[in-house]
Amino acid sequence: MRTLILSLLVLFGIQRSFSQVTDATTLYDLDQDSVPESSGVIYYNNKIITHNDSGGENKLYEMDPSSSTITRRVIISNATNVDWEDITQDDNYIYIGDIGNNEGIRTDLKIYKISKTDYDASDTVTAVTINFDYAAQTVYTSNPEATQWDAETLISMDANNLLIISKNWDTHVAQAYLVPKNPGTGTYHLSPEPSTLPDALGNYDLITGGTYNPLTNKVYLIGYTSNTNTFNVLQPFIYECSGFTGTDVFSGTNTRFDISGSSLGNFSYEQTEGIAYVDANTYYVTSEYFNRSYMGFTLQDTGKLIEVTTSDTALSVDDFNSDTIQLYPNPTTDVVQINSQNLVQTEVFNLQGQRVLNTNNRNIDLSTFNPGMYLFKITLNDHQVALKKVIKY
Repeated sequence: MRTLILSLLVLFGIQRSFSQVTDATTLYDLDQDSVPESSGVIYYNNKIITHNDSGGENKLYEMDPSSSTITRRVIISNATNVDWEDITQDDNYIYIGDIGNNEGIRTDLKIYKISKTDYDASDTVTAVTINFDYAAQTVYTSNPEATQWDAETLISMDANNLLIISKNWDTHVAQAYLVPKNPGTGTYHLSPEPSTLPDALGNYDLITGGTYNPLTNKVYLIGYTSNTNTFNVLQPFIYECSGFTGTDVFSGTNTRFDISGSSLGNFSYEQTEGIAYVDANTYYVTSEYFNRSYMGFTLQDTGKLIEVTTSDTALSVDDFNSDTIQLYPNPTTDVVQINSQNLVQTEVFNLQGQRVLNTNNRNIDLSTFNPGMYLFKITLNDHQVALKKVIKY
């Protein structure tokens, strides 16, 4: 049985990463007619989904990872692309962050929430809107590329919360802001999480995209340097954030990986904008077309799809069995109760490795399930994970 469970752990991707970024490879140039300014990316239904940033159309563009050909365009009928800067997802929804605020003057910051059921069924969908502002912002005077109220990163953290990471041209210290996934009835006034990400190397690091990988419990951030020195501008990097507490994403260990002109790949000038996890070890990164002049030099390149890989170490099943989480009755004929008040999500798998239930309910009804053993992957609000066996009679 232990061997079977360990095999299922690998199948589920239930791993904790002790990883390093191991490689970065260009897969192809993006379609410059359709997505010259890819600003965010997700991986959904074995497809890449991206969008353009400010001034682009109110569309999502879908492509196969093996080809740059756009295979589908989905219109968000009630949305305007003021400055779409990132996209993220959970099991049921896609979220588009209209969060770009380069001048620091916007009073219409928002996130569009789209049902995946609607997205799968039609090429035209409507969204609900999550409105927000920054509680500490009191001045809305234009301050291009020198404001602390700009953001280009939107991350789905758990069943209830999104996270916005500031680009922060001003102090070059990135901050994280928690946003409820429930649209509510008004505007959310956001305050930052306690921990920050300083630009310790003084490279003028700009954070431009991010993804939370639930398979490794890590956040990966993408970005590039903005130093006006020609030889230290548009140098792409990746931050790995691990060991954090709850949604305070910078409270653990934050490791910076340089992917410009290194053994990881030769990306010396690249405007990297989006990152999405594919599995525990694979990430897709998008960059956008740029044409800029620095100190008499002209820098220009097309947008790309880049594959980034990491190496991870899987834990044994014992690492997931927390004595603080109890399930009862076990064995059961119908309902199993989970005694934790900090429950965020429960995923139930059969012994074929298929997920048969995903819920945030503490009472799990198995009455319609076939008799046998099931594995419960339980995620708490501090991102701790427990794996429990349940017998259904």
